[in-house]
Amino acid sequence: MMLNETPKKIKDKLEVYDVILLIGTWGSGDGDLAGRILNSQALQRSEKKMLVLPAGKNKDFAELYYTYEFSDKIRMLGENRQHGSLMSFVALGLLTEEEMFESILQ
Repeated sequence: MMLNETPKKIKDKLEVYDVILLIGTWGSGDGDLAGRILNSQALQRSEKKMLVLPAGKNKDFAELYYTYEFSDKIRMLGENRQHGSLMSFVALGLLTEEEMFESILQ
């Protein structure tokens, strides 16, 4: 768990990984979302290094996400009932899960 990361550790992770993905909900009915992302063909085809973390246990990264939303380095994936989300598009059948993973890596 990386609650209250030191600025040095956060900086190191930001330098090592191309994408830090914060997931609001770890699992869904059909398996572990983080595991599916890490094992996806989209990530295997990509040359990007991705770190997948639960948003609730990594508040330091979540604060950076909300502070620097314009950055593509830290991304958030989760349900957003008010504005919709990629996960909503998957639930509605508008995107496949693999297409969602590909869009995260763009």
